[in-house]
Amino acid sequence: MATANPENVVFNIPNQLTAARLALSIAVFVLIPLQLYFPALVVFALAAGTDWIDGWWARTYKQVTKLGRVFDPFVDKILICGTFIFLAS
Repeated sequence: MATANPENVVFNIPNQLTAARLALSIAVFVLIPLQLYFPALVVFALAAGTDWIDGWWARTYKQVTKLGRVFDPFVDKILICGTFIFLAS
C-alpha cells in the first residue's frame, strides 16, 4: 500500500488555515464600509495570526505544498492590499 506524499496532499492544515484567512479577509472587507473598525481590526489581527501559524505548521510538520507556496502569498496580498484599498476609499 502506498502512502501519500505530503507534497500531494492539497487540503492539509496549513492550506485550510490559508483558506480561512481568505474568508477572514472578506469579513474585514465587509466590516470596514460598515464603519465597524474595531471588529475589523480584531478580524484582521486574527487573519494575520493565522498567517504565522500556517507557515510554522507547514515547516514544522513538513506539509509544504506547491499550492501553499502560491496560495499563501496570494491571500496575504489580498488581505493587506484589500484592507488598504477599503481604508483609503
